[in-house]
This record gives sequence, C-alpha cells and structure tokens, in this order.
Amino acid sequence: EADADVPAATWVRGKTLGGSSSVNGMMYNRGQPEDYDALESQYGCTGWNWQHILPHMRAMEDHALGANEWRGTGGPLKVTMPSAGDALYEAMISAGENLGLKRVDDVNGPNGKGVIGYFPRTISEGKRWSSAQAFLRPAANRPNLKIITDTLVEKILFANRRAIGVRCSGKHAGEYRTKREVILTAGGIASPHLLQVSGIGDPAHLQRIGVPLIQAHPNVGRNLIEHRVLSMQFRINTQLSHNRQYQGWRLVANMLRYLGNRSGYMADGAYEAGAFFRTDDALARPDAQLLMAPYTVDPEKMPIGLEKNPGIAVLGFILRPESQGWLQARSASITDTPEIHPNYLTAEHDRTAAIGIVRFIRRYVQQSPLRELLVNETLPGDHYQSDAEILDAWRQLGGCGFHLVGTCRMGSDEDAVVDSDDLRVRGVCGLRVMDCSVLPFMVAGNTNAPMMAMASRAAELILSNRHIRI
Repeated sequence: EADADVPAATWVRGKTLGGSSSVNGMMYNRGQPEDYDALESQYGCTGWNWQHILPHMRAMEDHALGANEWRGTGGPLKVTMPSAGDALYEAMISAGENLGLKRVDDVNGPNGKGVIGYFPRTISEGKRWSSAQAFLRPAANRPNLKIITDTLVEKILFANRRAIGVRCSGKHAGEYRTKREVILTAGGIASPHLLQVSGIGDPAHLQRIGVPLIQAHPNVGRNLIEHRVLSMQFRINTQLSHNRQYQGWRLVANMLRYLGNRSGYMADGAYEAGAFFRTDDALARPDAQLLMAPYTVDPEKMPIGLEKNPGIAVLGFILRPESQGWLQARSASITDTPEIHPNYLTAEHDRTAAIGIVRFIRRYVQQSPLRELLVNETLPGDHYQSDAEILDAWRQLGGCGFHLVGTCRMGSDEDAVVDSDDLRVRGVCGLRVMDCSVLPFMVAGNTNAPMMAMASRAAELILSNRHIRI
C-alpha cells in the first residue's frame, strides 16, 4: 500500500485453504438488505438483490440463534454467539444503549437507526470455522475435485482469446488445461493482478511492463474501494480489561485452558461486540460500524502486543466508503507484489463520516457506565480536536480494514470488467471471476459472509448454463 499522505503498510491476505476466512477476525456480518438491492437498482446487477441473496444466506447457515426470516439452521457454516456476561462488554453495550442505540440479540437483523450487541462469529466449539471447513472439506473426496496446495498460479493461458488453463509454479508446477472454463477466485488483490500479468488490463500499462495484450480492459485494478479503520484506545481504572489475561502466567493459564477444552479468552473472536450507527441523525440508516475490544494494543508493539495497563479499544470505520483507488502489476511476474494506492478519504463523503465517527466515539465513552471507568483517551489522544486534526489521525494512525472490493467490478455497462449476468470477463471466453473484486461498492461492513453467499449464488448461475458453449 502506498499513498502520499498515509504511512506505507503491508496488507494481509489468506493465502491458504479457506482464503481470508482462515485468517480473519471471524466476525459474521451479512450487510444491509439495501446494499444488495442497490447492486441491482443502481449498478444494473440483475439477480443480485436481497431477494436472490437471502435464500443463499439462510441455506448456508447453521446459526446458534435459530432460524427465522433472516437466519438459517442446518447449513454447513457454523455461526455462534459469544457468551454474554463479561462485565466490560456489558458496560460497553450499556453505554451504547444510553446513547440511543437499540440493544438486539442479532445485529444482523434490521438495523433501524442504530443497533448494538454481541456479534455472531464463525467459531464452532472454540475453533475457527472457515469456508474451507464449511464447504471444501465435506466435498474433498468427490471424484471431480482435486485440491492442490503449495502451488502458485502464474498466468492464465489463452488460445484465440479463450481461456484454456493456467500455468503454475511450486510443488505442482506445470500447465493445467480445461475444456470448459477457468473460474478465478483469488481475491480483491490477486484476481486483478493475475488478469493483468495474463494480458487483460490497460493496454498502455501492459506494454510498459512487457505483457502481450489479450484484451483491453482499463478498469482491471481500478475502482479499488477499501475503508480505513481507526482504533481509539482509552485507559480505564479497572482490571476488568482483558490486557493482563494475555500476559505472564495468566497467558499460560489461558493457553492451557484453551488446549484442554477449547474455552476461555483464547476461544473468543477478535471483537465480541459492536454497533451500527449513524454519523448524522438525518441519515435513514447506519453508515458506520463500531467494534469493541476489552483490551488495548501497545503502540510500541504493534500489531499484537498488548498494553500492561488496563484499557479498552473502540474501532470505527465507514460502511460504504466512496473514495476510489487502484492497483497495478509492477512487472510481468506474478511474484512481484502489485502497487496499491487505496486513496483513503479522498471523497468528501468519507472525510465527513470519518470526523463523525471520532466525535461519536468520544460521546459514546462518556456514557454511563463507561464514564465511571474512563481515565483518559490514549489514542489518538485529546490533542486531536479540530476536523483537520481528526483527519490527520485517521491518515497517520489508522489502518487497512481488509475488506477491499471493486477491482474487477461487475455490471451491465461496457466499462465493467465482468458481466453481472454470469460473471464472465468481457471480451474473452471461458473465464469468470467470483470474489470480492467483483463488488462495485462495499456491502456494509465485513465481507466474509456476503462473499460466501454470493459465491453460492454464482455457483447457481454457473450450473444453470453449464451446458452452454462459452
């Protein structure tokens, strides 16, 4: 990642079975129904509205809260709830209620004007339940499936503008050919990168890096949308903070407890509670999200070293950012990491919302019972007060949200990289893309659940025309 006014950073990817669902914070957030409806009404992505996506959500879930019109049970994906009762989490939820947020059992239900509560997570019996656990492993013995690991796809192979396979290096190096089609599911970074080094992208850029042109697609790698996350940290006057649970003899005890029966602090998700809220009371629905943590990270030991003194963290981010960035291959080699420019906070909407998030969090921590526990704000600190100073805190102290979308945008228009009807890459045959890169905008919040449901919908579309020559 490289922007002129933001410190350079490394973006984490899940380069393993299960992709980023194997390395994420395990939060299960579906997004708001209005977002999926906007895919169809605003972007012409027919067949991707809430009416089409909800059945896939419900079918894949085995939700601990039980089935209703929003949730499903009996599916392959385990969705569980944190155990209520932690004193500090309860205090954080109560403070939100006193600020006007509605406490709910399922924050994935109707958001109204703002909700707060415990977050569902993809954890089962104290263990991560990734998409590999839910979908891939049960299918591993099918005769038409072969799982290959420790292997890097270097290039998509074409013959007369038709994708005919891939070339790989690593443990299973070689060329893999297909009589049907190639389906690219490498993620918001790797999918556009692989398209570019394979000859699909902006002609001038491909010429500069020495890649022969297969299909001109200037928007491959463009429309990059990512939200910046700001963690505000506060010192508190009680050892209810979890900081000391991850240090010294308590850390050893908690590790042994987890190894013994998969319980305790080590069995928790990254953030067990959170909220959806409005940065402006005039808005019809939430435009921002909070994640609440009963611990704080030592700024000198980023990203995982915790402070010794007790504290809490409240992370805020914009649900539907409008700033657009780009990424592009540095060379013809897939092993050269791409150049990424997220262009955070370049849209006026995002700057206004970012300022609103900080001011909201400061009001939030002043609500009882948090107010009685609060000592002071340690990050970014009380000296960040003006709008300009708050925006500077976002740029200098914020981080990547790991929810990148848009770099292989789908749509019904000619500028879209893939066709929303069937996810085929425009201008070539036998090639589809299905991952976060196809979303033209960010579905509110975390992208794991939306992508699994949309992948199920994509499989339905692919199977419906599998007998058609493509």
